[in-house]
Amino acid sequence: MDILIVTQDFPPEQGGIQTYVLELARRFLARGHTVRVVCPGKRTDANPLPGLRECVRLDVASSFLWSRLLTYLPGYLKERPSITHILYAQWQGAAGAIRVPRGKRKEFALIHGRELLTSVFGPLGPWMMRKAFARLHAAFPNSNEVMRLTRERAHPACPLQLIHPGVDPEAFRPVDSAFLRARYGLGDAPVIVSIGRMVARKNLRRLVEAMPAVRRAIPRTRLLLGGTGPERDALMARARELSLGDAVLFPGRIGDAELAAHYSLGSVFALPSLASAKDVEGFGIVYLEAGACEVPVVGGRTGGVPDAVADGVTGLLIDPESQLQLEKALIALLLDPERGKAMGRKARERIQKSFTWETCAERILASLV
Repeated sequence: MDILIVTQDFPPEQGGIQTYVLELARRFLARGHTVRVVCPGKRTDANPLPGLRECVRLDVASSFLWSRLLTYLPGYLKERPSITHILYAQWQGAAGAIRVPRGKRKEFALIHGRELLTSVFGPLGPWMMRKAFARLHAAFPNSNEVMRLTRERAHPACPLQLIHPGVDPEAFRPVDSAFLRARYGLGDAPVIVSIGRMVARKNLRRLVEAMPAVRRAIPRTRLLLGGTGPERDALMARARELSLGDAVLFPGRIGDAELAAHYSLGSVFALPSLASAKDVEGFGIVYLEAGACEVPVVGGRTGGVPDAVADGVTGLLIDPESQLQLEKALIALLLDPERGKAMGRKARERIQKSFTWETCAERILASLV
């Protein structure tokens, strides 16, 4: 197959969709398919996969890629009749293709969640969504909740297939994190780890506010919040207001080479994400990454998180609006490290069986035929 991936999100930027698209492209290539990518960016941005036939970066804001596609895609596809399949990483890409005759190419889309709830199209959003989904041969929601939202909002004629994202269990596995304990001055203290973009929906403020109660129960516990984002300054200010001192660490953006070590540092991984009318945690690849490193997780019982976390088996799900539930879950796992280790082992076993990128890519490729 000659596959064109159209995506608003692609490395060098970091994020769940960036990871999803990159890992799929890598596995399509490994199976001998031709892969091309069209995405926003600068021509000077590095190509993360040298095996790509093309990596076309359009100088446009990611949210408005669809508008650039309206004029760019017709000519691009006309010059490349060999392309047999188009995979849109977001449904808005299909909206950008409305001027392209469908022809014999097959078109598909990954569905993540948030893009079903809000869009740059304003009041035309629902109409544009139905128009985009009407041209798709199939769409792939990433969780049961996103499947429900897609059925509710998209074109009813578009076939849907639930396909979970994955993780690479070779890249994410338990590793020695002693060098990080030395770097951060942690000694043998228990550590709660959270890694991700610092935005309000991730509910990290509540995690910071849980620390006084957690430290009363387990006094030496530290919280490491890895990542950057618009909420970072406010989170640091809240930690100071609570007089937490060095109990909360903000190491900034964590490079891929040290991600597994940072997960392995944790006695618990916690991300109590919220859901709202305009945003949702569609799945949460970070829960799989932590689980693959055999770390138990605490997550919010919202969106697609229950697909990523087997409650009571690989971690604990809580009402993310409840400060008390969050504190109790963290304290329970910290006070019973053997239970946490058992959950971590089960998490890795579950991932190796059902949540790898190999499994995800095979299911998508089977659907493209």
